Amino acid sequence: MSDGTRGRSGTAARGTSFAETMLGTLRLDGEDRARRIRLDLTVRADRPLRLLGTTEARATGRIRVAGWADDPCAEGELEISPVARRRIHYRLAFDAGDRRLTLDGWKSVTALRPVASMTVLPYTLLENGRRIGTGTLRFPLGTQFLPFLASFRFPRTGNRGTFLAPRWRGEPGRTEVWYTTLTDPESGSGLWLHHELTAPADGSRPYAHGWAAVFPKDGPVRHARFGPAEWTPGTTGFHAAGATAEPGRLTGTAEDGALHWELTERPADEPLFTFPRWSWRRPCCRPPRCSRPPAPPTTEPSPTTAPR
Repeated sequence: MSDGTRGRSGTAARGTSFAETMLGTLRLDGEDRARRIRLDLTVRADRPLRLLGTTEARATGRIRVAGWADDPCAEGELEISPVARRRIHYRLAFDAGDRRLTLDGWKSVTALRPVASMTVLPYTLLENGRRIGTGTLRFPLGTQFLPFLASFRFPRTGNRGTFLAPRWRGEPGRTEVWYTTLTDPESGSGLWLHHELTAPADGSRPYAHGWAAVFPKDGPVRHARFGPAEWTPGTTGFHAAGATAEPGRLTGTAEDGALHWELTERPADEPLFTFPRWSWRRPCCRPPRCSRPPAPPTTEPSPTTAPR
């Protein structure tokens, strides 16, 4: 399997990641005092930074506003364009209690004040598109410059979709699984999607099947199966029995519509390899000696095993 997209020289493509901390103040509309605010961000781009061009990046981290908000799951985007557009634009969403807010601002880069313009971020705080406050954040050069430089990494990126491609090459006695677990942050409900290809050890025809299970935060578990159905070879993931698992998209239906789903996803980080990276490209394990279709469950999955 491919290790990822490759450049003209044949080397794996690289991305960029770094950590940034900024400190400052926020003045909410209607208040007569400023509050302290701190941002601790991790920024990731799927390509090396283009200092003369524009680089789009993802940002995740923690936003703290003294006495008002503390969200460790803030997320958003950066537009890094210090020369082409002469700005570094931040747009970050975070929660303050039950309110969803957006911090929007940019560093206006100028050659007349290179240090100040690269380290000062004026911003506006928005709620549903309406301004509710303004403030300024500053990058503390004295304490954060060296940690900032040391945080830079240039990881291999590649095409994550290659890791979803089927690995089966027609040999008997093989099982492959694509599975997804997630939790809805608003309702607290968990979801488990299981897609499976089975090639029986006796050489009979391969088949595809799977199941979906929903684990409500307060309520009984719902479970439904799809398949078995004929396996149709493909190159982008799992496509069988009315279910699809491919890069960026999960769709399907189970038991005549008892459960159906249509989900989109966007990677927020690099792939996690539970075994060494090389083992995903060059499998060395022999197929199992036997493979039997799993028996239908006799009971619904226990809520205590809900995916989180």
